[in-house]
Amino acid sequence: MKTKIHHITWENALPHIVNDGIVKLEGSNLEELIKSGEHVGRPDQQEKSFIWKVMKKQMKHTGRYVWFTEDSTVNCIGDSEEMGLKKVGIPFYAEDIGAKKWCDVKKTIYNKRGRKIIKKTDSYATQIGDDITKWWVVDTEVPLSKKTDDNYFRINEY
Repeated sequence: MKTKIHHITWENALPHIVNDGIVKLEGSNLEELIKSGEHVGRPDQQEKSFIWKVMKKQMKHTGRYVWFTEDSTVNCIGDSEEMGLKKVGIPFYAEDIGAKKWCDVKKTIYNKRGRKIIKKTDSYATQIGDDITKWWVVDTEVPLSKKTDDNYFRINEY
């Protein structure tokens, strides 16, 4: 039996994913904004270029992935009520996209800094209610053509 996993994103990101026909690696949209010259966020936010710089440092040590979960939601992408948005789950079968369990992948990361980042990130995710044992990753973009036979994008209401 195949393992169904979901890429969880915000509803406002779904049109971009559908238009591109792929689920991009983490940080890709931010990277594109920085390259296009858009460095500043809202007044209450840090500069996007600073956030991207921090993300790049972390990914250098931990890897860069498209993230999935067996659960119907994740909390680590933020609070949808706070943002006024819903989260959307795009379903795939792990076997069809070459996804690997995060718990197995992180064991292959041996550098000290990467292990420290992973420990901190996993701890935070667990504290806010995510089950990291149900997380999966792929280290390449994932075509939407590989999503499950479900002819819809499941909108999760929390």
